[in-house]
Amino acid sequence: MSQDEIKTPVAPVAPPVEAPKTILTGPDAHLASVVTRQPKDILHAQVKRPVNFDRYALPKGCEAMRKKYRFKWVGKTERQIARATEVEQWSICTRQNAPFIHSSVFGIHGAVEKGGLILAFMPEDAAKDRNARLRGIDKARRDKMKKLPKQDNFYEAKLSPEEQNNNNAGDHQQGRDF
Repeated sequence: MSQDEIKTPVAPVAPPVEAPKTILTGPDAHLASVVTRQPKDILHAQVKRPVNFDRYALPKGCEAMRKKYRFKWVGKTERQIARATEVEQWSICTRQNAPFIHSSVFGIHGAVEKGGLILAFMPEDAAKDRNARLRGIDKARRDKMKKLPKQDNFYEAKLSPEEQNNNNAGDHQQGRDF
């Protein structure tokens, strides 16, 4: 080796540059995984949609329990959940109280969620009692409304005797089609 070869400086080797890694939130990470799995070319994309798709259909495990429980979809807002659980006495379906529902249906919060709604349930006998109580309240309200005096400025249609006999529902009458 000669002296010239030894004195020649060697260029430092830079480490390989990696693409920056982004940290995604849960929904963004799921969307990214869906985008990577879908076809790259629009010609290869095929729309697959179930023929009888019902977005409010109950999960498969609930169908067997319909004789014991009633189910209801509740909005995901705090107000709707509070009304359903505290006022109307519905229970939210969770992994602990609904073992008959498959675990893949539950969200990260532990409840069954579909389309922005959360599944709630109530025992059948409690639901029947609740419905009977509500029917009684409705009947009392209707009876109360019937007992109210009629208002003076309330419009009542005055029909001639021939118009009363010719009571065709759905027909528009001259001057009374509002």
